[in-house]
Amino acid sequence: VRVWRTEHGAPAPWGRAGRPGERVGELRAAAAVAVDARTGLLWVADPELGRLSGFALERVDAAAQLSDRLRLRWSVELARLPHASPGQAWPRRADALAAAEGELYALDRRNREVLVLGADLGVARVLRLDERARFPAALAVDAVRGTVHVADPGAGTVWILAAAGGGGVRELPLGSEARPVAVAVDATGRVAVGCALTRRVLLVDADGAPAGAFGTAGRGPDAFLAPRGLAPATDGGWFVADPGNARSSRRAADGAFVVGF
Repeated sequence: VRVWRTEHGAPAPWGRAGRPGERVGELRAAAAVAVDARTGLLWVADPELGRLSGFALERVDAAAQLSDRLRLRWSVELARLPHASPGQAWPRRADALAAAEGELYALDRRNREVLVLGADLGVARVLRLDERARFPAALAVDAVRGTVHVADPGAGTVWILAAAGGGGVRELPLGSEARPVAVAVDATGRVAVGCALTRRVLLVDADGAPAGAFGTAGRGPDAFLAPRGLAPATDGGWFVADPGNARSSRRAADGAFVVGF
């Protein structure tokens, strides 16, 4: 996992977490990352190994000749965690990840659930998606409003669950052409949704009303081929990862292009 840090308004390469392999601290498939601002840890989800790895956002000693690497602090073997229901046959894993208020939220696509890990890294609660879920692919946490958003391109919607559990499952209205593969929520409650079909990012306000869109399909600086990673910036803008174009970009609050990297 390569880590970029914003310096003088522009992202710059800063460090790396993990290396190829299957041992503790190594990665076979780094599918998702999340930063826990409370603990200062970068968490990496590896669904093939059924593992979460927590790296401290500080570099190791330069004397070790690995000064750009981050130090492993925690490792959680999700595949070994038991199920509450014996009818669930799939070993647990994390296909997507989010962090908020000292808790980790791990999306387990095969079991259609979100595992919430507490400060002790034990399972604090399990949030269940219902039978309408088809291919949950990404999640984001709105810590202010206490909700979890799960993007599901198979069902063409974003599911909204109560972070505390209970309360059922709601949908975010997106329209018939939406195939959401990424989702993020900023501090004001605005939701950004990356769509695979239109190859644009949709914006929805805190009340659930459409608030615009940005990007076009293509390879230009303002274009996306696969907007599959989203995160809010502290200034109200957005970061967008586009693996189709092998690049990321920083956007203003309205989606205007700021810088690519």
